[in-house]
Amino acid sequence: MFYKTTEYSLRLLFFLDSAPGESIHFTLDHCSETLNIPRRFLGKLISELVKENWVKSLKGPGGGICLHPKSQDRPLSELIQFLEGEDRFTRCAIGLKKCSDKTPCPLHDELKASRDALKGLFVNHTLRDYSSDLKGGKTILYDQFQN
Repeated sequence: MFYKTTEYSLRLLFFLDSAPGESIHFTLDHCSETLNIPRRFLGKLISELVKENWVKSLKGPGGGICLHPKSQDRPLSELIQFLEGEDRFTRCAIGLKKCSDKTPCPLHDELKASRDALKGLFVNHTLRDYSSDLKGGKTILYDQFQN
């Protein structure tokens, strides 16, 4: 549904948000192993998320990464658009540059409602909106816990 970069970023942010305390920092290795994300890829991704103030990073002994304090209340659409581009929710499904309501591709009309609903979900929701379900065990982040 999304680029791997976006999938991994969402997974990481949900994981960091589910930490039992705000002062807990996770190592790159721990996040990579726990979330099943390649270490090198995750390292580069974290650098980008730090620059955009989604994640905080502390170097040295006792360091690691944690969720940036303001991340919990940012619309998830900001993350999606940062990683996938401003046109993520409007670009043509088959890659046409001139696809629009006036000049639609064969899939345009059928996908428009789904794309608009997906955009609404990310514009209107934040990490905080999903936090209690995740912390309460109602939702999962780890494939190995699925039946």
